[in-house]
Amino acid sequence: MRIENIKLHNYRQFKELDITFRRKSENDLHFLIGKNGTGKTNLLNAINWCLFGEETHLSEISKPLPILNLNSINETEDGKDVEALVEIQLSTGYNKYIEFARRSVFRVYKSELQPMHQRDEFEARVVDDKGNSELLSEDDAISYVERFFPYKIKDYFFFDGERLDNYFRKTTSQNIKSAIFVISQVELLENKMVPFLELAINH
Repeated sequence: MRIENIKLHNYRQFKELDITFRRKSENDLHFLIGKNGTGKTNLLNAINWCLFGEETHLSEISKPLPILNLNSINETEDGKDVEALVEIQLSTGYNKYIEFARRSVFRVYKSELQPMHQRDEFEARVVDDKGNSELLSEDDAISYVERFFPYKIKDYFFFDGERLDNYFRKTTSQNIKSAIFVISQVELLENKMVPFLELAINH
């Protein structure tokens, strides 16, 4: 599983952002480098928001602010709708691509301090090597996320490198044990083995 592309539209300080992570070798690695306040952490938030509907690393300063880009709010006519959108394209390594997209639609009223939330939408599009695609919405799309990024261990997939010390300080041995069980699917193996063990005992 590899992130190939991220697109942000009206998401926080990003009015439009399109990043393609080009593969330069079999085991490539990408670094995002920038000054404080340029949006590195909010790019991480965008990934978490798209996949899980949460902004895990939101700062105290950003929490009161709307998820919508402030310039887009100011440019939108009174009573009109505007959306925040994050799209993530991933490759599975089997000539298959998955595109996740989450959008929140808001209505802007100039008399209000905050735009009014209208609706949320989440979908996944699975594309095979022949170009055939299948569109999954809401619960089916969430289930697809869970297959690749189990919610219980999401903190191990996308975390803020600047806060590693604090991250490991807060992570208990029980959390690590739980993560290992999820990754290795030990619980799944145990659940499948129980009927066989009972059958063997009964016979």
